[in-house]
Amino acid sequence: MDPMNDPTHQDRRRYLRRMLLAAGAMITGMGRVASAAELLGERDPAALAQDYVASARNVDRRKYPSFDGHQNCANCALVESGTAIRRHCSVFPGKLVLPNAWCKAWQPKGRKL
Repeated sequence: MDPMNDPTHQDRRRYLRRMLLAAGAMITGMGRVASAAELLGERDPAALAQDYVASARNVDRRKYPSFDGHQNCANCALVESGTAIRRHCSVFPGKLVLPNAWCKAWQPKGRKL
């Protein structure tokens, strides 16, 4: 019997093709979910409640004297790690923050929450 016409070979090929298509659909779907989140704006009510600023250089040092100038979303325990320009933060669900941003909920990485 010709191996290419073997029914088990055809079933295996059909299964692999379906798995590749499903994997591609999952990857595409994950990209859509990630891009569905929008960048947090400084005038967003949640941002206002946390005194969020898009640049840590704009932190009011009189209001937050413990701010040391090195605190930002890139080194905050509440923001997902990585190298992405925009990142998810547990303080602002469904929104993305910039790595150089800051808010009063900032926590140092490595601290147990």
